[in-house]
Amino acid sequence: MSYEIEIRYVPLTHAVCLETNTPTDKIGDALAEIFPRVSQFLVAKHQRPAGPPFARYVAWCDETCDIQAGFPIAGEMAVSGDFKYIEMGECEAAYTIHRGSYDELATAHQAIKEWIEHCGQEVSGPPWEVYVTDPGEHPDPNEWVTAVYWPLE
Repeated sequence: MSYEIEIRYVPLTHAVCLETNTPTDKIGDALAEIFPRVSQFLVAKHQRPAGPPFARYVAWCDETCDIQAGFPIAGEMAVSGDFKYIEMGECEAAYTIHRGSYDELATAHQAIKEWIEHCGQEVSGPPWEVYVTDPGEHPDPNEWVTAVYWPLE
């Protein structure tokens, strides 16, 4: 798959998330558990997501990864329990769109990584994905759209 990569300014994003460490081959299962929990927490707090869900890859090893996953919100918010309020963005980021199954998202990340190296850019934080298309509304993986961001210095 060929990817068009560009640098985009990403404004400051407020978000509520859960953090987890998961085997890399179980990321989908972890996200399928996290997104409904965060959504239910927001509903209980009378908050609405300000956009589609995201997953930010805080640390990645060959077999496991640390993920922050949740939803953007309109502003700061007090949270409790395992829920975290985070801020992300307010940076320039290498950006691309992946179309298709989540199983192939690694190719988008690899394309951005190679582009960053080729252009002499430096990464300034953990990459993240925004799941633009809801698989519940579009069950065909060929219709799924995921935005991929790698923050730059």
